Amino acid sequence: MFEKTKGSRWQAARYFGVSQLALAIAAPTSGVVLAQETDSSAVIEEVTVTARRRDESLADVPIAVSAINTDDLSSRQVKTDADLQYAVPGLTIRQTQGNNSLTYSIRGQSADTFSGSPSAVVAYLNDVPLTVSGASTFYDLESIQVLKGPQGTLFGRNTTGGAVLYTPAKPTNETEGSVTVSAGNLGMREVEAMINLPLVEDKVLFRAAFNTLDKDGYIDNILTGDEYGEINRDSGRVTLTVRPSYDLENITMYSYSRLEGTNTGASYAYSVYPDGAAAFLFPEAVDYPAVQEELGPYKTQHPYDADHIGDDQIFTNTTTYDINDSLTLKNIFGYTSGNTDSEQPAFGAPYPTFVTRNLQTGKAGNEFDLESYSNELQLYGAALNRRLDYIVGLYLQRAETETLWPQSYFIGTAAEAFATNHFLIDTDTAAVYTQGTYSLTEKVGVTAGVRYT
Repeated sequence: MFEKTKGSRWQAARYFGVSQLALAIAAPTSGVVLAQETDSSAVIEEVTVTARRRDESLADVPIAVSAINTDDLSSRQVKTDADLQYAVPGLTIRQTQGNNSLTYSIRGQSADTFSGSPSAVVAYLNDVPLTVSGASTFYDLESIQVLKGPQGTLFGRNTTGGAVLYTPAKPTNETEGSVTVSAGNLGMREVEAMINLPLVEDKVLFRAAFNTLDKDGYIDNILTGDEYGEINRDSGRVTLTVRPSYDLENITMYSYSRLEGTNTGASYAYSVYPDGAAAFLFPEAVDYPAVQEELGPYKTQHPYDADHIGDDQIFTNTTTYDINDSLTLKNIFGYTSGNTDSEQPAFGAPYPTFVTRNLQTGKAGNEFDLESYSNELQLYGAALNRRLDYIVGLYLQRAETETLWPQSYFIGTAAEAFATNHFLIDTDTAAVYTQGTYSLTEKVGVTAGVRYT
């Protein structure tokens, strides 16, 4: 188990992208983790998960779950969403609008970012479904759990592919702090800091964490000299725990992320059409694959920027009341908002073939705004001499998304957009669900659940 000491700590690590990938691939995925005791003897440590909305051993959970704690994240160098897929079999996290926008896929089920369609895989932060789509950096996390298969009788959102549960580290009764500095290839620089303060012992606890990540691009634009794939991310999170009595607890968390950089592009090939659009439909097109192969995947030729700017905000408030030893009432409120402006280089042409920007107004393509409110009320406990574990839930959510995508084609001077796609999607969701597990013996149980949305 990862044990922190009182006072401030300083950690420094230096790693390189190649070794980072090797560590992630080589590290085994297991239901247990190894802990190192003071006498250097290795022991098997039990992994506790909350996949069924209660604390239990991973070995006792009859569903496909991959759990990664804070030690695993560090040892495997799992620093971002993209790294997570190397530590969890069956999970794929791919780019949709460049390296700043990602889509989760479990066993092949997913939905594209910005599509407006409900995703087959939902990510949760503090049990609140995340509707923001920006890439993130992992910092000050307690654990990550990946649940594979349909979810709906235990969670607010119903999904066919699975769920990814992110649990930030909660405030503790220890006065402590830490700073971690990392560096790597491509000019990678990362600073992570944390401070934990018990304002009133066991009653009012505060924790704050911050992460900043900068990394140079790796795709050269041979026309302008710019680099694509650049990453500049700043994230911060504060958490306050209040316990007015032994049976009542409220945890409030606010997180903000600023994502800047450049997209990686949709095409990296050098154009073979020196005469402009007229040659696009003529025999020269057959040379396109050969030229692309000659230059390789890390060069492109694009006349405009590929900037990406995004802001994500997440607010969660969880209130838990223990009615008695066998019954608990829990309310989970969540608010998420996000907006992005993302320019996308397309076709790799040295002339303005296709630009996702209105050249007259300067508005970037793929302007995306999202706002979501959700509330989930749960009643869970045990009955029949604790042989029956059950949960009953009510879930409400309202989400609003707006996408504006002005497009200009084959233009040589500033002009109004040739076409503008404007999408408005409002989604209201209401659902009730219940699930129960009855233990026939210590090793055999029967589980049943139902959901109405």
